[in-house]
Amino acid sequence: MPRLDISRDTSGVVLVVPYLPEGLSEESVNPNLQISIAQRYPWVTYYTPVNEARFSALYGHWYPHGQDQLTFGRALLGECRGVFLVMQAIREVNPNAELLQTEDLGKVYSRAKLAYQAQFDNEPRWLTFDLLCARVSPNHHIWGYLRYCGISESEFEFFYNIPAHRTLLELITT
Repeated sequence: MPRLDISRDTSGVVLVVPYLPEGLSEESVNPNLQISIAQRYPWVTYYTPVNEARFSALYGHWYPHGQDQLTFGRALLGECRGVFLVMQAIREVNPNAELLQTEDLGKVYSRAKLAYQAQFDNEPRWLTFDLLCARVSPNHHIWGYLRYCGISESEFEFFYNIPAHRTLLELITT
């Protein structure tokens, strides 16, 4: 199964310039780059444009080394927006292209005294998939958390109207 994982772990890049995927100023999430790769390797079916906002913007493991909720929320929205726009561009060249979205779904465990914290820390694990499947709305169970983080309702508007698309999920558990 040929797969291109061109921009793996680069969600932090999307954070540098708001709504970067439309601005096309960063090569790793540039739809034009992705189109030229799709043209060069037409037999490739599976793509992972960008992923893992938690590692860059919440855990701080790589750029932008964020460790706060607002940085995470904005990086996550940028990641998902970038995924959608890049896949849209790739499908102009290869209509059979499939999104193979990979994310860390590591689960937090705790003793009874901190069970509330473990439950809270486990909620954001599924947000990438919920955003890509247009499932995040004011009725979503984590909506209040995202709004509390500082994400405005208008920042979600992009995701309200995205069409359903084929998505393969690769779950990485740690």
